Amino acid sequence: MTGTSQERVQASLDIITQGFASLGLRMNVRNTKFMVMKGGEDRLQLLTMAHSPKVTHEGTTYRVKQWEKVQCLKCGAIVGRSYLKRHQIAKTCLTASKTYAPPTPVRASIVAEQIITPIVEPKQYTSSIPRNHGREVMCPVTGCPFTVRANAKSKSMELHKHFCQRHMEDCIVIQEEGLLPQCRLCGIFMWNANSVAHHDTSGCQTFAVRREKLFRAKRQAAATEVSFTIDGDEIERVTQFRYLGRILEENDDDAHASSRQLASARTKWNRIGQMLRSEGMKPRAMGYFYKAVVQAILLYGLETWVVSDAHLRQFRSFHSRVGRHLTGRHIRLLEDGSWYCPPTVDVLEDAGLQTVEESIRRRRQTEQSFTRHRPLYEACRQSKALVTNINKAVWWQLEV
Repeated sequence: MTGTSQERVQASLDIITQGFASLGLRMNVRNTKFMVMKGGEDRLQLLTMAHSPKVTHEGTTYRVKQWEKVQCLKCGAIVGRSYLKRHQIAKTCLTASKTYAPPTPVRASIVAEQIITPIVEPKQYTSSIPRNHGREVMCPVTGCPFTVRANAKSKSMELHKHFCQRHMEDCIVIQEEGLLPQCRLCGIFMWNANSVAHHDTSGCQTFAVRREKLFRAKRQAAATEVSFTIDGDEIERVTQFRYLGRILEENDDDAHASSRQLASARTKWNRIGQMLRSEGMKPRAMGYFYKAVVQAILLYGLETWVVSDAHLRQFRSFHSRVGRHLTGRHIRLLEDGSWYCPPTVDVLEDAGLQTVEESIRRRRQTEQSFTRHRPLYEACRQSKALVTNINKAVWWQLEV
C-alpha cells in the first residue's frame, strides 16, 4: 500500500468499515481509536527487572531472561522460563505435583524472584534543580536508576515526565518551582496542567490511559481481598469453578477448559474407537458416530473460547489421528526405510470429517447469528477490559 501514513490509515479504516457492513454491523470510525502495536509501547508500567536494565544498560534484559532455564516449583522439572506457564497446566506437571515437595533453597529463590515491584504508599518527593544547572539530576525515589541527562533542554520537565510514567501515584516537587498543579487526566505536575491545550496533546491522552488502567488494576486487586460470609461463616474463594460442564477461571483463561475437554474427548474415543473398528463399518459411517459423540465433547463451548495456537495444534493432532484410525491410513515405515504419510486433507475427506478450524468457524458463525443482533453483544463490544493486559482477546472479537 503506497501513499502517506494518513492515507494508509484511512484506507485501512475503509476496508474495516466495509467488513463490518458485510456482517450487518455499523462502525463509528470517528470515535474509534486504533493502536499500532510496537513491542508493548502502550504498556501499563514496566516491571523493575525490565526497567532497570533499560535505563542503566547493565544486567540481563527481560528478553534474555525468557530464554533461561528455571525449575518448576510444582513438579521440580527444568524448563524454559517462557514455557513455564504452559508447563504448569500440562498433565505431566499436574501428576508430578501431587507428590513433589520443593526444597527450601528452590522455594526461597522463586519467592525472592517474584518480589519485583513492592507495593508502597504514595509519597511526596523533593528535588532541587537550580537555574543553569549543568550536572545530572538523580531521581529522588530510592532504588530508581533514572537520571536526567546533563544536556537535557529542561531537566525539571524531564523529571516530571519520569514521575508521570514511572511513579504514577507519587508527587514530585521542584524546590525552585514549588508545588505545581496536577493534571487530572495524566497526573503530570506543570503550570498549565489542566488547560485545554495540554489535554489535547497526545502525551496527555496516552498517559491518561495508562493511569486509568493502573487505578483500575488496583481496584481489582482490592476486590480480591473482599470476603463474603453467610451467618458468620466465610465463603471459600476458589480460582476455578465448574459451570454447565465448563471450567471458569478467575483470570478468564480458557486453557484449563480446553485441556479438560481434550482429555474427556480422548477418554470417550478410547471407549468407542475399538468398538467401531470391530464392527467393520465404513469410514464415513464411523465418522458420523465420532462427530455425534466424541467431537461434540471435544468442541463443547468452544465457540466462546479464546484458544491458543498450542491448544489448537493439540486439537488438530487428535482430530487427525482419529481420521487415520477411521480410514486405516496410518503413518508407517516402509521397507525401504522411508515413511508413508497420507495427506491429512485426504484422510479427513475419506472419513467425512471437516478440519478442526472449519468446525470451530461454523460453530462460531452459528453462535454469532443468534447474538450479534442482541443488545448484550453490542454491550460486550463496547465494554472495557477488566484486566491490565491490553492484548487480552475475548470471544466477541474473534474472527468468524
